[in-house]
Amino acid sequence: MCLAKQQVCNYVERISEMLKTSDTSQRDLARLLGVTEQAVSNKMHGKARFSGEELVMMAVFFDVSLDYLTGLSNYPSKIQR
Repeated sequence: MCLAKQQVCNYVERISEMLKTSDTSQRDLARLLGVTEQAVSNKMHGKARFSGEELVMMAVFFDVSLDYLTGLSNYPSKIQR
């Protein structure tokens, strides 16, 4: 789990947590990002990486900061719109 106070998590772990807590499937994420389910699967298994644009799209979708999404912060700090 990525929520320990001093722990910096792998961003894929955080994305996986966000998918679970929001009841969002990898298929839903693929649709959001405009990629195939296989592409998302490859990224979730470390065979490829999410682009900066994809990370921003996920942060907006989950309504969290990029720092939180990528594991650099343990505080969601919702995006100011």
